[in-house]
Amino acid sequence: MAFFMLLAPVSALFGVSLGFFCAVHFAHPRTLFLLLCFVLLAYSAGLGYFTPAVFSYNFLYGYFPGLTYDEVILVSRTLVLFRLLTLFVAAVLLWAGMITVAGSRTTGVSWRRFARSVRGSSRETGGSVRRPSRVCWQGSILPLRFRV
Repeated sequence: MAFFMLLAPVSALFGVSLGFFCAVHFAHPRTLFLLLCFVLLAYSAGLGYFTPAVFSYNFLYGYFPGLTYDEVILVSRTLVLFRLLTLFVAAVLLWAGMITVAGSRTTGVSWRRFARSVRGSSRETGGSVRRPSRVCWQGSILPLRFRV
């Protein structure tokens, strides 16, 4: 049970944090999120291919114990420390995203205006959903900012 609690929930929290960070900071969050996931997985695959290591640690899946079948996999101190590092990185990503959301209050864009721009009215768009608009802020194109 401890092994499961160190892998799945921590990986889910990291994935949510990375997704939130990408959604708040970048114009194309899905593309960047998938690219970062691919890079993290490719690093682990490269590590397994180019080095004699049979096991690997990764932020996305946690721990790969190797190709052997073990009924009992013990929780090591290294795994606990790596998952604590994963929680720290997830907290930093959430913190950076929250700073951006909190700082967006100065742009004057509210959640209601954002919802109206995404939904559109059925009279104007025939019921189709429009993409949210982007705003130009300090010379760069950033995602639409929200007021909480």
